[in-house]
Amino acid sequence: RELGQQLVSNLRGGKKGDCLPKGCTTVSIGSCAYYYESLFCLHRGHSPRAIAVNSVQVLSDTVHAVSCGNDASCWVWRISDAKPRSHFVPKTSFGPIMASSVLFDSMHIVSAGMGTLFGGVAHVWDWRSGKQVATTHCTTGPFLSTAEIPEAGTVLLGCGNGYTYKWNWHSGESISLPHITLPGVTLIKKSMVLVHKCKSAALAAMDTLLGTGDDMTMDSFLDAVLPVSPDMKKLLGCLYYINDMFYGTAFGPVKAVAYVPTYVRFVTGS
Repeated sequence: RELGQQLVSNLRGGKKGDCLPKGCTTVSIGSCAYYYESLFCLHRGHSPRAIAVNSVQVLSDTVHAVSCGNDASCWVWRISDAKPRSHFVPKTSFGPIMASSVLFDSMHIVSAGMGTLFGGVAHVWDWRSGKQVATTHCTTGPFLSTAEIPEAGTVLLGCGNGYTYKWNWHSGESISLPHITLPGVTLIKKSMVLVHKCKSAALAAMDTLLGTGDDMTMDSFLDAVLPVSPDMKKLLGCLYYINDMFYGTAFGPVKAVAYVPTYVRFVTGS
């Protein structure tokens, strides 16, 4: 606490008109209304190095804030003096927490981030006690963003696998969006048929190239396989199209998500 008070005191210091220690722009101006009021340092714990805070939200009472970070925990603390109110440490994960949202009921907070090495996990917890209430997982990517749909009692979770999950934390039900459209499904089925038609020609071409001892490149592979199997060109076209349309654009990591209440829709950013 003494260290924190000393840091805040130092940040508030400086000559009149110099706004750099007060949290404003580096340009010196006549007056500056913004001062550091408090500094919360408990995410660092006993670590000699700083630990990143990835999300900060103000609670509905406008008195407290919640911050979550790479220490795999969330703190609720009073804004005026940085006094801690509660501490949430997930029971089922120990990875960095990347996003948080204060729910409409003013009592619960959703925090989301990394669960396992490649997966994600999200928790709903009571900020007054720090008690965990509900949990959901994603096995193919970490959760990177979150927002609430208040009237539906559900939470939106943007995931690193490119999908947004609509999670009803009361019932535990979860769906991933967007669904692959019918043209996309048709294209994937078509490419699978071409894979079987091209398989023997592709294996024969690989055996030929490997037998020469030369380095196998895409160009040398196509030169060997296209005369034998013209369908290979169609297959590559399908695969490139699938990659560009689905994985290259619509399926990028969902780093931001927001709910649009007037249209009952949501917006994502990748």
